[in-house]
Amino acid sequence: MRDENLIKIARVLKNEFEAISPFVERHTSTVCPLCETVCCINKHGHYEKEDLIFLSALGIDVPAGHVERNDSDPCRFLTERGCSLERWMRPFRCTWFFCGPLLNSMDEDKQEYRKFIKSLQGLISIRQKLTE
Repeated sequence: MRDENLIKIARVLKNEFEAISPFVERHTSTVCPLCETVCCINKHGHYEKEDLIFLSALGIDVPAGHVERNDSDPCRFLTERGCSLERWMRPFRCTWFFCGPLLNSMDEDKQEYRKFIKSLQGLISIRQKLTE
């Protein structure tokens, strides 16, 4: 039986991911198609303990597709159209890896960027509660 408090925290965390995803997607859809470097690499595509607790609390299995890859190989979830997973289902460290051009694009959107940073800090705080 899953702990009800853990389930509640996981649902709040999922909602936070979904709330900030449009901001990130707006900027990745502008920046990433112009980039010649693949930032979505295997090194960032591994689930951590907190990711597993989060997905388990939501009743979600870890997405399949793990095969042996070098850290510099493209992530197993990367498709021609970007990531095949919704942002809340992605490994945490891949979700928050932002390259310089992407950060610059986000920073140009000053007011929204400040809201995003505040939301990100809240999201990290909620995520930490998963292991308490």
